[in-house]
Amino acid sequence: MKNLKPGLVSIISPGYNSARFYPDVIESVRAQTYADWELLVVIDEGTKDNTAELINGWNAKDPRIKLVHVPQGRGLALARNYAMSVAEGQYIAFLDSDDMWMPKKLESQLAFMKKNNLTISCTSFRRVSEDLSKTGHLIPVPTDITYETLLVNNVMGCLTVMFDQRATGLQKFQETKHEDYSLEDFN
Repeated sequence: MKNLKPGLVSIISPGYNSARFYPDVIESVRAQTYADWELLVVIDEGTKDNTAELINGWNAKDPRIKLVHVPQGRGLALARNYAMSVAEGQYIAFLDSDDMWMPKKLESQLAFMKKNNLTISCTSFRRVSEDLSKTGHLIPVPTDITYETLLVNNVMGCLTVMFDQRATGLQKFQETKHEDYSLEDFN
């Protein structure tokens, strides 16, 4: 296993033609009360907008924001898998290019994981409109999540998942229609 930086959260954010969303995404990450993170914006060969230029501009202001190019291929699963393979953090979290976090998300989730000795966790979340004018109801996390629960409904929104890769090892998303539903090899 590669050397991982203890306490560092590697945030994986696939960015396919998503330049218009990234200012809000990045500000939600930079506003985190937990500051030990790296944001890996990963793009593949299909990205044609100015996402790369935008991210490189942010990197000049904050070196924790990094652009990662998938060397070949396309797709969310491949992008996430490649980013996880180069991530330096003990923890992996996911934040798609059209998602945002509340300021205490990382701090609260890590404290909860440490207090309860957890390898993986997820949080509640709320859907909002693209212009942020409308918010949906809170989608809560059940007290217990089992394999059977997940067969009925995926209660683990990808933007809320965090895991400790020191405990799990390197994970991979499967190339499927709903790749954010499962990772391979979780113990």
